[in-house]
Amino acid sequence: MLIRILEIPVDGKDLRDVVKPEWVDVALGKAGRGIVGAEGEIEARVSKVGDKILVQGRAQLPVLLECTRCLVGFEVDLGVDITHMLEPRPEDGGGGGGEADEDSEEEVELDGGDLDVSYIEGPEFDLSDVVREHMHLTLPMNPLCKEECAGLCDQCGCSAPVDPRWAGLADIKLN
Repeated sequence: MLIRILEIPVDGKDLRDVVKPEWVDVALGKAGRGIVGAEGEIEARVSKVGDKILVQGRAQLPVLLECTRCLVGFEVDLGVDITHMLEPRPEDGGGGGGEADEDSEEEVELDGGDLDVSYIEGPEFDLSDVVREHMHLTLPMNPLCKEECAGLCDQCGCSAPVDPRWAGLADIKLN
C-alpha cells in the first residue's frame, strides 16, 4: 500500500485495508516461517510530525505456523501492534550525529527507539514494508501448537501412527 507523503492531511489520515493471503504467504515464506490461513486486515493512522511520518495501528493476520516440537501445523490469529516512525534519510548517510567515515568500524549502540524508525527516500513509502517488519517481530521464535506439546519423541507421550510395515515388530518381546 503506497502512501504519498504530500497527500497526508495536517490532522492525519486513517487507513483500513485487507491484507491478502498471498502477501502474508510471501512475507512469511521469505523468513521460512509458515503460510497464511486467510485474509487479514490492517487499521492504521498515518500522521505528520514535523518532517517525520508516524504510523500507528494494528494488523490482524490469521497465520498457519508449524510447531517446533511436533511439526504439526496450527493456526494463530496474529495481532500485530504497529508504532513506527519514518524519517528522511540523513544527508551524511550515517545515523544522524556527525561525520560518518566509510572505513570506520566504530560500534554504534542502538536503543529501543531506534528499532521503530525507518528512513524514507522520495515522495512516498510502502506501508506494507512497515507491516512486514512488525509482523516478523511479533512471530514467536519457537511456535508451539500447545504449551504442553510433548513433541515427536514416543518416550514423552506423543502418539504417532505406526507404519503398518513395522507393526509386526511390536509383538516381539525382548528380555
